[in-house]
Amino acid sequence: GVQTCALPIFIDADGADGITITADAPTAVLRHLTVTNANDGIKSATPGALTISNVVSNGQTDDGLDVAGSSFVNVNGGSFSNNTGDGIELTDVGTVILTDVTATGNDPGVFVSGAASFSDTGGTYTGNDDHGILLEDITGDVSLDRKSTRLNSSHLVISYAVFCLKKK
Repeated sequence: GVQTCALPIFIDADGADGITITADAPTAVLRHLTVTNANDGIKSATPGALTISNVVSNGQTDDGLDVAGSSFVNVNGGSFSNNTGDGIELTDVGTVILTDVTATGNDPGVFVSGAASFSDTGGTYTGNDDHGILLEDITGDVSLDRKSTRLNSSHLVISYAVFCLKKK
């Protein structure tokens, strides 16, 4: 794997996908980087766990973050804003944990279709078309403890069996 301990990394993808993760690695970690001017800012189809920390993926022509098939997705801090598609799109994944995530000006802010569970703490989802958070087919628990879902076309749409909503 690649590991850096330098200053943040800036990637201008010039219309291609910014970062694509396809390896069968048990764990992939991205942190402290910025991706702009891409189709998908970050695209992952690895079956292992994915951790994204303090990443900025703004201004893409499709999604800021597009993940399919990962067993565990943890996004801690980061901005996924002003993307033509979804700020964050997660499809057929395991456990999803979002902490202190910002998604503004996307279509929608966060879209999850098919997950074992979903948790959001401290997220800000404002000014998105087609929902701030859109959850479909979540088989386990859903926990929401958000800062804001204001000024979206719809704030929250959920479709699952069990959930826990907590408002501060």
